[in-house]
Amino acid sequence: MDGVPVDLSRGEIALSYAARGWHVFPLHHLLPDGTCSCGADCPTPGKHPRVMWKDDATNTAAIIRDWWRRWPDANIGIATGARSDLYVVDVDTTDRGEGGVVLSGAQSLAALEDRFGPLPRTLVATTGSGGAHYYFAYPGSGPHPNRIGFRDGLDLRADDGYVVAPGSNHQSGHDYEWTVRLPCAVPPGWLVDAASESVSTQRQRPQPDGPVGEGGRNDHLIRYAGKLRGANPALGEYELFALLWQKNVDDCTPPLTEPEVQKIARSAMRFGGNPEEPIIFLDPGDLFAEPDSPKGDELAIQLGALMRLDLTPPPPLVPGLIDSGTSILLAGPPNVGKSWIALQLALSVATGTRFLDHFPTEPATVLVIDEEGTLFGAKDRMTMLVNGHGVGFVNQTELYFAIGKGIKLTTPAGLLLTQRMIDRYHPKLVIIDSMIRVGADENKAREMADMFAGLQLLKTGSGAAFCLVHHTRKPGEQMPEDLGDLIRGSTEIRAYFDTIFLGLPGETSTDIVLHTIKQRWHPKPSDPYAIRLLTRADEPWAMLGYQGVAPKQDNSTRTTQSRIIQAIIAIIAEDTEPDLELIAARISRSTGTTRDHLRRMLALNLVAERQHKFRPQVTVYVPGTAYHPNGQHETVFDFDS
Repeated sequence: MDGVPVDLSRGEIALSYAARGWHVFPLHHLLPDGTCSCGADCPTPGKHPRVMWKDDATNTAAIIRDWWRRWPDANIGIATGARSDLYVVDVDTTDRGEGGVVLSGAQSLAALEDRFGPLPRTLVATTGSGGAHYYFAYPGSGPHPNRIGFRDGLDLRADDGYVVAPGSNHQSGHDYEWTVRLPCAVPPGWLVDAASESVSTQRQRPQPDGPVGEGGRNDHLIRYAGKLRGANPALGEYELFALLWQKNVDDCTPPLTEPEVQKIARSAMRFGGNPEEPIIFLDPGDLFAEPDSPKGDELAIQLGALMRLDLTPPPPLVPGLIDSGTSILLAGPPNVGKSWIALQLALSVATGTRFLDHFPTEPATVLVIDEEGTLFGAKDRMTMLVNGHGVGFVNQTELYFAIGKGIKLTTPAGLLLTQRMIDRYHPKLVIIDSMIRVGADENKAREMADMFAGLQLLKTGSGAAFCLVHHTRKPGEQMPEDLGDLIRGSTEIRAYFDTIFLGLPGETSTDIVLHTIKQRWHPKPSDPYAIRLLTRADEPWAMLGYQGVAPKQDNSTRTTQSRIIQAIIAIIAEDTEPDLELIAARISRSTGTTRDHLRRMLALNLVAERQHKFRPQVTVYVPGTAYHPNGQHETVFDFDS
């Protein structure tokens, strides 16, 4: 479903909907002063029809043109149901449910999805009030009448119903807009069943203060969880589970199982409750002494039992480098090119093509959450990458971008929004650029640990790999011996991630030296990857990508590095510690020039530094000499070859 171009008139937009077979008709609209064009103080400004819509709604172009010639600013109504092959779920922002508990439509929908599984990906529009319309294909088992409030904040618009369509305005000042542009999916059976439940059945739902049988237990506990969370927003998941378990045992016949109650507790932690109705808290102190509650031996596993488990290792995304369900940190100084690497990783995995033009990938859906860039910048970079790598069929590529959404993984709202995107797109790789934009104070271990706890829940629940982009600190006068010390922030950061890559500048402005600082599940390569960003001569803005070959050095650079190594060897042979000033004096170069060469050599692992003293990092052969700084090295490195 294409977006609504801003230069189209509402009549032209209505015609585009009619071309899809949808039956449309004109509605009243909002005037500039916020009043309805009907001129009355109506309860639904900008939403009620100008014509007898049940009889007149049509997809005939001539009639539609005549309507919008007469009312050019009219909002657009779409008749739902069998005639337009549309079954629309209206998710309102708030509503009042039974027992005085206030739930939004999004919360009710999340509760249904937690119980039955995620909705299929389909066409979605946002309403002017901030709600959403989920457009599905009309189920063949009709008729399907409208159902208002089949769950708190959820309405069904089907036979004898209509929706206000994107291209229309709203009294809030926000227009209706398409947000997910996909073909209309078939609604799942559980959604049709929930929306088809008779009004009498809905009214017969068990009340919170009575015994609750099968069919009403989940709703009963979800509503109770809303009260608990509203009365005490600081209530933790473990405490919430304890209180829900007692309510479950007291009220439900038969009680739900422990995993079912745990799932409700986890769901309730993702949204707030009703602040209007405080409750009296129970003391959960002895709850876990009940016969049906968890025992210690159910929480831990014995070694032999662990060894007998038939566990499947996580599938690889980039074999030998990145697996599903792992966490990756991609760090580097500003403007080194780490965002380019992250985007090429996203494109490679989404298309199943080689990463860094070297590593094979397993094709999978990718979600990029970019809190540093813009839509224009993302389009510009992806155009270069797509053109440079010759990627076709971009409309079928499962690569999605959430740019500048203000997501914070330290807040329930941010975690919920991220979870909703994961539920919608089912990515196997999530790239977040950058960690500092979505997280806590990077220097506070406790705050970082809290953020990683939320990230771990997202990762465990989805099975996706998460790659976070992060910054490094300035190295100062000397590069540290452990390059991981360049990573900015608390040591909690290095402890959490399974894989850590560090990008440092190479020989030229288009070169990146990618070091593997940590590999928890794979052998860590001893040598870094030298990467060069290339462009085609005839297409200077088409990015060819990253070449997994060492950038060539000119003769003067190689000669200077060879002289530095020889000087270090000679100084060590004299029983002297080779420092920057002494090396510079031996090669007759300034300390600044010598420092620049040493930094590049450190990045390439050619030399090591400890307390401002330098050592060769490999076995070096220099004509006429033989020096082995480390007996474990077998490799001969000839700087003059």
